Amino acid sequence: MSRIDLELAELKERVACLEEQVSLYQQAPKRGSYIRWFLTGFLTIAGLMVLGLFLLGIIQFIAW
Repeated sequence: MSRIDLELAELKERVACLEEQVSLYQQAPKRGSYIRWFLTGFLTIAGLMVLGLFLLGIIQFIAW
């Protein structure tokens, strides 16, 4: 086999490998938007902090 045939065979193997990786990537579950994840986490933490302050106020009012 000539050098060109060897390189062609190697390129065909690489293309097959890349096609397999692309198909695995397309079949993978989709990740949500990073902005949506950030906002969800931020609002959850902010809500828990407000709830904690509210409960602390109730406890202070009862203890007073």
